[in-house]
Amino acid sequence: MGNFISHMRTNLIWYIPVSAGMVFYFVIPNAVSGYHNITLVFHHFTWGIFISPAADLFFSCVLASVFLPLTLLLIIPAFFDPGASGYNRRYLLSFAFFIGIPVVCLILQVIIWGSFPLSVDQEGYTHLRMIPFLPWPETPLFG
Repeated sequence: MGNFISHMRTNLIWYIPVSAGMVFYFVIPNAVSGYHNITLVFHHFTWGIFISPAADLFFSCVLASVFLPLTLLLIIPAFFDPGASGYNRRYLLSFAFFIGIPVVCLILQVIIWGSFPLSVDQEGYTHLRMIPFLPWPETPLFG
């Protein structure tokens, strides 16, 4: 911990608030959304979920949508080590990571939407989706 503080020094003034904002706007909503999605899947549980590749992708992306932004945030202080290879571009790399986090979260949410393992047809019957995005989801992505 002391090594982290000695490398970041005054950069902690911007790193902590920006990281807290990223956690507040991306990690917490993704965790809440993931919880609701998983409870919805287990509310309509079927044993076929265990063999469905769409369900595997769905659960993997739900976990990644929570832990990948945190991992990217925790990598940033490594750029501020004078012995690191990215030290000369530390601010550019930090900016790229801060821009990349919302992009990654958006891509993961689209994959979660398309790989939701239980699709419902127009008659209200639930079907197990084996291949992500097939059949095409009839629910809107945003709305």
